[in-house]
Amino acid sequence: MTRFGNPKLMTEHHIQAIADLRPNGDKTLRELHDELVTHVKSLRALNRDTSDIVLILCKRLLPKKILSLLEDRILEKGQVETFFEFLHKHAEI
Repeated sequence: MTRFGNPKLMTEHHIQAIADLRPNGDKTLRELHDELVTHVKSLRALNRDTSDIVLILCKRLLPKKILSLLEDRILEKGQVETFFEFLHKHAEI
């Protein structure tokens, strides 16, 4: 069975795609932002609440300098939107 039409396999695909991303790879912050947002929106479309794991996976992809700026902004548990706003803002710089 393919993942299409199977919500569990689709969920696993999107979480795995995020997990497979590597920190400080060839992607710009803008490309990283866009790819992460795409997978998170897909997970939400599947009615999956994966905020905690997605946030943990996303944070490990940031350069240390950006991560320390983010941690200074103390994120509440599950604030994925705040994370993406922060990343989008710093991708513009």
